[in-house]
Amino acid sequence: MLSCTALSALGDYLAVTALALHVQRQSDSPLTVSALMLAGLVPLVIFAPLAGTALDRFEARRLVSWTLGVQAGLAVGLAFAQQLWQLLVLLFLLGTAGAITQNGLVALLPGLAPPERLADVNGWFEAGRAAGVTLGPPLGGIVTAAWGPRDALLADAATFAALCLALRLVPARPPAPRTQAPRTQAPAPKRAERELTAGITVLVRRPLLRRAVGVQIGVTFFLAGVNVAELFFATGTLRAGEAGYGALVGVWGLGMVAGALGAGRWAPSSPPALMTLLSAAGIAAGAAVALAGTVATYPVAVAGWAVAGAANGVLNVTLRTLLHQGAPAALHGRVFAVQYAGYNAAKIAALVTAGPVVVLLGPAGAVVAIGMCTAMVGVTGVTASRRRMNAE
Repeated sequence: MLSCTALSALGDYLAVTALALHVQRQSDSPLTVSALMLAGLVPLVIFAPLAGTALDRFEARRLVSWTLGVQAGLAVGLAFAQQLWQLLVLLFLLGTAGAITQNGLVALLPGLAPPERLADVNGWFEAGRAAGVTLGPPLGGIVTAAWGPRDALLADAATFAALCLALRLVPARPPAPRTQAPRTQAPAPKRAERELTAGITVLVRRPLLRRAVGVQIGVTFFLAGVNVAELFFATGTLRAGEAGYGALVGVWGLGMVAGALGAGRWAPSSPPALMTLLSAAGIAAGAAVALAGTVATYPVAVAGWAVAGAANGVLNVTLRTLLHQGAPAALHGRVFAVQYAGYNAAKIAALVTAGPVVVLLGPAGAVVAIGMCTAMVGVTGVTASRRRMNAE
């Protein structure tokens, strides 16, 4: 499953790149490209509570498998869509299905290995995903230039089908047991509300998990702004050209692969130590980005992006391991739905706010500001953890 997850991530980003290039050629409008991206991201946030509840109430492997089949069909539909509204509707539906598969695949990970190897499984999962994200955009550009966007979208459909078949090798995740309701049970709307908000309740009642998710959302909000600033930073400030920009993006991805594998192999086992490592990763990522923006030379930028990417990989693996360990298994679907909803909402907010920041501060100034704010989020996480430990 882990290798097919990497293949699916590659297919997703190959398809996104192909669609963006296709729409840009047809409309020549940045707003249209933004609408395309938001159509796929927004449903990941708004349907996360329903997706998480469904994953905990039904057999998750079967639900994810069926949903992947639906996504394969939607990707085929995208390949033959002609009008912009058709693309937007299909992308929205694809994102809606993605709310199930994104959370469901993570909820299935504990079944792949014994508890003592959970961090290792998370490391390989994150490394594969990062590799797919890194290789997808350049391959998408190549495939679109050579054969057109339709072939890229059909390739994405094939990766959904491959992952669907690979899930047959994954142990089933039984649904959460249904307890017998008392005679004085709450009204149905109240029970439904509790079901949908159970993931939030878990995080609220577990301070360490709450802090970990908060740090990740904060780091994601600021680091996602790098995706906007780095284009202007590389081609304008560093004068590295399009090839230099592409290499910079690739270095971040390679760093994520290395960081994820390292965290999976050598991460500490205790939750407090994992929380400290997670916060330290945020500090390292922010400091590396800020240094790259301050010095503003291409070699330093490459080194800074590599370190930041590695720290990004470490942060993702440690957070996922903390949630797997600290949240009840019966609520993993809903807990990860909350985490991914926050993560995707942070990415959307970053896409909206990063552009004006680049205009206001300039590319290098924006990179420095993003790095400093990211590091401060990590420092806040370390400080909060120490205060909690001292209080206990």
